[in-house]
Order: sequence, then structure tokens, then C-alpha cells
Amino acid sequence: MAGVFIGIGCGLLEFFLLSKFTKAVTSGRDKLPAALLFFAKLSPVVVILPCAFILPSQIHLMGIAAASALIICSLIKFIPGIRKSSKGK
Repeated sequence: MAGVFIGIGCGLLEFFLLSKFTKAVTSGRDKLPAALLFFAKLSPVVVILPCAFILPSQIHLMGIAAASALIICSLIKFIPGIRKSSKGK
């Protein structure tokens, strides 16, 4: 069960960093997007790799939970924007 919580936390962290990255790219800032993308891609490795050595039997749960959290957060954030843009047409 600990693997699920670690995976969810990792997915939420990656979603937060990737959403900041997309805002920085669309606003036109220069150096910050590269650093955010680097940390967004490095964060799962830094979080899950040490836990994989401690809980090797739960590594698959960590990966599934991280991917699920990332997908669910993306859907929650972007579906209302799609609905607003389709109603305006």
C-alpha cells in the first residue's frame, strides 16, 4: 500500500511541475522552462528509484499509481477548458 501512496505523490509532483512548465512556455519566459522540464522528468527517478530498492515488490504499484495520478489530474484540469471552448462555438 505504501507503493501506491508514493506513486500518487510522485504523479502529483510531476503534474505540478509539468503544469508550471506549460505556463512558462506559453508566457514566453526564456530559461525557466528548461529547468522545469528537467526537474519534471528527474522527479520520478529521484522519488521512485530509492523506494524501489526499499520496496521492490511494489515497484509496479508505484508506476501505475504515478501514471494514474498524472492522467487523472490532467483530465480534471483540462476537460472544463474543452467544454467552455466547445460551448462558445
